[in-house]
Amino acid sequence: MLLFQKAHTILTASDEKDEFWTILLLSPPEFTKIIRMRGAFIDPTQGFVHASYQVNMLTLILIAITETLYGWKSLHSHIGRMLGTGEEIFNINAHDKMIFDDDLFTRSRKYFWTINCLQESDNLIRLNIETWNQYQEPILRRLRRMEAASEVQEEGEVKALREGISRCQRVVAQLADIRNLFKDQRQKAVSLRDGLFSASAVMESRASTRLGKNVMLLTYVSIFYLPLGFCTSIWSTTETFGFYNLVYTMVGVGLLTYITVFNLNHIIIIGKKCYEYIKTRTVERMRKEDSPSWKDTGDLFHRLSI
Repeated sequence: MLLFQKAHTILTASDEKDEFWTILLLSPPEFTKIIRMRGAFIDPTQGFVHASYQVNMLTLILIAITETLYGWKSLHSHIGRMLGTGEEIFNINAHDKMIFDDDLFTRSRKYFWTINCLQESDNLIRLNIETWNQYQEPILRRLRRMEAASEVQEEGEVKALREGISRCQRVVAQLADIRNLFKDQRQKAVSLRDGLFSASAVMESRASTRLGKNVMLLTYVSIFYLPLGFCTSIWSTTETFGFYNLVYTMVGVGLLTYITVFNLNHIIIIGKKCYEYIKTRTVERMRKEDSPSWKDTGDLFHRLSI
């Protein structure tokens, strides 16, 4: 799908009674051709069929918002196919693919693009609806005045204004529906993105845990050979120690190393307790000293330890 933005501008100038007027239509290439193919009730390139300024303005506005509606509908269908139709819940493999990404972050980039695109689309549709609401107020006032006057020569214009306003309101109502559908799609994209991040975090956590276990196993293997390598490196410098002394030393150093490693947590806890005991007694002795400097220093350490 080719996504692009069109600028459809209507510039007008008229007198106070709207008897003499000029409308300048700035339209993208092929814009009116697409409208004619879709059955619009006027072709701006062939001239206007009504002499009323307001009726012709309504006609051009209807053409613009109708084309806008077709564009938003096509975008809604395209994004719907990207995010899935909902049938994925019946296929576990297809559903799982929506929450797992590849090395190129294909799904992450797609979800981020969809969220940003729908946010910007919501703003554009809101501006279109607000522009129509602002423009229809003076037309409605003019229509009420003309209906109150009940002049025979204006009956055709009143009918055309009423029909044009009705058609524009129907199209604007459909734009509001499309805007609500975009909000639903954006919420779905956000949910898929969050699910993708959660699944990625779980996979990364499992990979980190597996790597940590492998490193721990490698560490245990290296610890097993560490005392043996230490003893043999010392005995290799001389022959006076003897072979049996090497065996006894290797067994003793190995047992001491293994006991220390496998009880390292308990040794750390005991060391912390001993340190806290010595620190507390030392700080209390400093606070009981007669010297002001020692006493102030003891109070400072006491506050830091709380």
